[in-house]
Amino acid sequence: MVALLGGGQLAREILPWLIGKTEVRLFYRNQLRAKELTNDYPRTRLDQFSMGDAGWQPQETGLVIAAPLKAAEVEEWVGLQRSSFSKCLDLRGDAETDPISLPFPVIMLSELFDALRDEREKLAGRVETARAEIKLLVQQHAQQAQFRPFGWEDLCA
Repeated sequence: MVALLGGGQLAREILPWLIGKTEVRLFYRNQLRAKELTNDYPRTRLDQFSMGDAGWQPQETGLVIAAPLKAAEVEEWVGLQRSSFSKCLDLRGDAETDPISLPFPVIMLSELFDALRDEREKLAGRVETARAEIKLLVQQHAQQAQFRPFGWEDLCA
């Protein structure tokens, strides 16, 4: 399950990646914007973002912050929940200047971009190694002599 804090444009862009893969509970501040999201994503459960327990089922939950909330607000909200959160993905623009301190791992957007950049560099190295190996195999195959004494491949080609 994923708890998504925010019902704006960023949440709209994130939802297609979550829907169908996990259950999503969207915590909104603006009910009209959240209702628009349920028109496109009807399987999303909507809840008002408030400083109180959201009545969780006992299961591990991921937290995605897609709203311009202050760190203190998020920390207070998490402290009031009975859910056991596994990780937090902090997509706030001011995550670097207003860091969130939670008892579980918090991944900031900049850390996510760094990890993606590192993976892209590793992948580029693997691609170059694979290309060099393919080129070598092609050269070996081109230099290989093939003897076909009966010539059937010429007739069937």
